[in-house]
Amino acid sequence: MDDIADWKMGILESHEIKALANQQLLEHDGTEIIWRVCDRLSEYGQVGGKGFNDLVAHAQKQLSLIFHRYLAGEEGLRKLRITFNGSALKPIDPFLRLHDATQAQPKETLNLNGQPIEVQAFILPHYSKITAGEHDQLSGEEGLVRNQGFYVYRQHRLIIHGTWFRLVRHGELSQLVRIAVNIPNSLDAIWKITLDKADAQLPSGLKSRLKDIVGGLKSRSGKVFQSRGGRIREGAGKTSIWAKYVRNGEVRYYVNREHPLIAGMLEDEDRNRAKAFAAALGVIEDYFPIVSIGEDYSSRPEMMNQGVLDKERFLENLDTALPSLLLHSGGDMKALRELLTSTEPWASQTDIVLKHIKNKGWL
Repeated sequence: MDDIADWKMGILESHEIKALANQQLLEHDGTEIIWRVCDRLSEYGQVGGKGFNDLVAHAQKQLSLIFHRYLAGEEGLRKLRITFNGSALKPIDPFLRLHDATQAQPKETLNLNGQPIEVQAFILPHYSKITAGEHDQLSGEEGLVRNQGFYVYRQHRLIIHGTWFRLVRHGELSQLVRIAVNIPNSLDAIWKITLDKADAQLPSGLKSRLKDIVGGLKSRSGKVFQSRGGRIREGAGKTSIWAKYVRNGEVRYYVNREHPLIAGMLEDEDRNRAKAFAAALGVIEDYFPIVSIGEDYSSRPEMMNQGVLDKERFLENLDTALPSLLLHSGGDMKALRELLTSTEPWASQTDIVLKHIKNKGWL
């Protein structure tokens, strides 16, 4: 084969194949990929140890996601087995379809240039109904918000995900909506699919209908996210720090993951730190001293001072939180003001908060 951009293909002799290939490949049909001198992957030796292992783990997760339909034998596909460094890959289903609380919407077949395109939306369960492992699987490396949107499959292979194709902004449908779009390879040119099958562009002929589908999901997703398994909301229009929900006759209190400070930590770019924070929240919730609080409040309510305001400490905490809140508001001062006046603990002390940030010259 002629050289193509410094790439070369060599044809191995039988004895060379026997020396390199896995024994199973010598007995059955299949494909084996061997990477040895990973100079680009290791950035020419600059990345080693844990950093290199993280890259390998990332590649493993990507393969499990990209080929999850083949790995699971979905859609009438012949089940595919992929081993990575000797371990069989397990499919990562981005829609969590086997979970009882996942809401799968009816499939819809659209037509583009005489070719069928299957579209199906999924509304994921609220975090309170899934395990920590399931939450981590759905969040991936960029968090739930960045993973919402369309999941485009070409011949059942995932080629692009976590995008709304500018039909809606990230976060507008909460964190729960994902829409599978299945396209045949005969539409590669119209979708402008790249040579490496890693990117695509939404054809104009589909924008209107997909936008309608997205619009129809807003109320459904919002209802799931806001109800939180029967959550009792207190203070309409306010984002509280703590929340409670009632399910099957039981009451449980938990830290509100929608609170901007909490959400910011859970979406931290350092996934290990984010997972550690999520674990800490779980411990706090699991060992919430509800009995002691109930006994103290019922017997000595005058001694309870949990809600007493220390103005100096309150403003110190506000100053610490402001950079994160401003980032959450997209750098928009008007949006920051609206956030502060609708989010506890600042919403209940609006006059103090607005006066403080005005003195700082932020308003």
